[in-house]
Amino acid sequence: GFNSWIVTAPPQPFLEARRAPIPPVLSAFDAAELPSLTSDELLEICQDPSNLRLGLQPYLRLVAVSYPVDDIRIAVKDGVSWVPVASNAVGSHRGRSVKHRFTGLKPQPIHLAVHRQENTIYYKRIDPEGYRLLASLGRGRTLLQAVNAAFKGSSILAGERADYIRDAFAHWTALGWFYRKQQ
Repeated sequence: GFNSWIVTAPPQPFLEARRAPIPPVLSAFDAAELPSLTSDELLEICQDPSNLRLGLQPYLRLVAVSYPVDDIRIAVKDGVSWVPVASNAVGSHRGRSVKHRFTGLKPQPIHLAVHRQENTIYYKRIDPEGYRLLASLGRGRTLLQAVNAAFKGSSILAGERADYIRDAFAHWTALGWFYRKQQ
């Protein structure tokens, strides 16, 4: 398995892959699922973002790492080579050494949402703004507070932020990540 294989591969990316996503994966799989908000329900309750608190599904876990642990875990699990692109994208050259494909990686911030759909765990990469927004909501902040936290120090221009929020919430709502917290 992954944990026994990783003992022989001590470079930092492997060490981070070993310790970072395992607890979120286990808790994402076992955690409850509450009734999700639909897009229409979200639009209906978003009239006052200064008082609105959204709940994140208990199975959603946010993880900040410095290496592509999602790709490493998938590549090792599948025994295939890896090409550094999007999450869940691995090559199909079986038999090549996965370990050699990850050596020499430079640390870079990577934000993951570990979530469950139909009893399958997925790793979804999210940008820093999305990570900050979801993390703020997860800490019980209002929607307005979470949006302000998301864009603090952001490179997204002020004129593009409304579109970002609309698109992000449409996607996350379609994934069922929100439930309505009692106010």
